[in-house]
Amino acid sequence: MTARSRCVLRVVAAGLTATLSLSAYADSSREPAGYEPSVTAGRVRSGMALYAERCRPCHDNRAGNLDEAPPLAGRNFREKWSNRRDALYAKIKMSMPQDEPGVLSAAAVSDIVAALFAGHTAKADVAN
Repeated sequence: MTARSRCVLRVVAAGLTATLSLSAYADSSREPAGYEPSVTAGRVRSGMALYAERCRPCHDNRAGNLDEAPPLAGRNFREKWSNRRDALYAKIKMSMPQDEPGVLSAAAVSDIVAALFAGHTAKADVAN
């Protein structure tokens, strides 16, 4: 094998390694199954209704229920979840509502997440 052939093989091997590495990274950063990040007015309206029915009873800061359930609005919420919407989706999907974990459909959870980040579930954000 000539020096030129070895050089070409090294370049091809390096390119293949880089491609496989990027592919593995892309797969690991995908949203969980069922999570739909696109936001439409209809999804936000649906999420608002679901929030009122399923989330507000425990998470509404005005109801005095914050001993166990943190507010789903305000600065602390945004700082914790704004760059981790997929993680919030997974948490809600697997463990909420607390009295019936996992009962919400993938679409329902996506709508709730859309409403939370549209800022329409708690017009009076917690000032924390």
